[in-house]
Amino acid sequence: MATQQLADGPRGRELGALGEAIAQAYLEKRGYEILARNWRCFAGEADIVARQDGVVVLVEVKTRRCSPDQGAVFPEEAMNAAKRERYRRIAGCYLADHPEVERIRVDAVAVRWLDGAGARVRHVVDACVRDEAR
Repeated sequence: MATQQLADGPRGRELGALGEAIAQAYLEKRGYEILARNWRCFAGEADIVARQDGVVVLVEVKTRRCSPDQGAVFPEEAMNAAKRERYRRIAGCYLADHPEVERIRVDAVAVRWLDGAGARVRHVVDACVRDEAR
């Protein structure tokens, strides 16, 4: 029956938009000010640009669907080395466009959409730095 549940849930862009909305609500609930959604530059796009305690946060949102009985699915694993490097370039662009910004970081928000059971959110702070420390 899990296959049927997965067939009936959101897909593609709809799932991505749902994940970004869930991530935004999650961040706002934790005191983040949302500055922009889908901020673009020549290097790519940041799904969410937020501010927390004077730090600008570029947020990559990764959303995956799974059934409630499915094993662990970790959408943040899609934040691979190439994507982290792209976000470093996006951060450089953002700083060039916003010279008043003194501190910036990149976070990842993973949204697991559990068909029939809502969503689970995992927030990885400093997603690029954590990788370098491994």
